[in-house]
Amino acid sequence: MNSSDPADALKFTGGFDATDEYSAKRVGIINLPGGGQQLVTSGSASQLVNELVYVGIGNAFCSGSPWDCGGGSFTSIGDLVAYMNSNAPFTVTNTYSLVDGQTGRRLLLDS
Repeated sequence: MNSSDPADALKFTGGFDATDEYSAKRVGIINLPGGGQQLVTSGSASQLVNELVYVGIGNAFCSGSPWDCGGGSFTSIGDLVAYMNSNAPFTVTNTYSLVDGQTGRRLLLDS
């Protein structure tokens, strides 16, 4: 994820590999013999599934917090609004792709 403001404040890079885990935001679907499906909502991402439902990332500006939450902390909503207005308009772009963990090649998916 990238934003077109000078600081690229919403920049985020992430992945989903065997060191991650399935969760409510990363759900695997196993097609069962004879019909039906089994949802995988926990455990290692090394579990093989037929389908993957991924909510994606969430990244946002924040204000008044003592920690960095994406675009960095602004001391007030006013500071955040001033930053956004001084850099407007800006765009946010994102690319999702699945990559074969063994070959590093991007996987082509049926739509």
